[in-house]
Amino acid sequence: MRRKTQSKEMCCRVNAINKRLKTLAEVENALKVLVQRKKSITIANLSNLSGISKTWFYDEEELREIFRGRISEESIQKLFNYLKQQKIMSTWKI
Repeated sequence: MRRKTQSKEMCCRVNAINKRLKTLAEVENALKVLVQRKKSITIANLSNLSGISKTWFYDEEELREIFRGRISEESIQKLFNYLKQQKIMSTWKI
């Protein structure tokens, strides 16, 4: 019974990580499109384009910090770096 529970927990963790990686990839793609089109980069625009709830952005502490001020070139680079780092860290958590 214990082994079955452990397998289920591991499966849940893997699924959660996969979902997070998919979310990060969708945000990254949306960000690339906005940058390419030279559109304003806001949580609303990223949310609409990626299909991800605005709540997700507000829950991520680092993202809140990035979006607190105006989005500048530096902020955009910081956001790309954050997404890249989160994708790497997500794969370590298995």
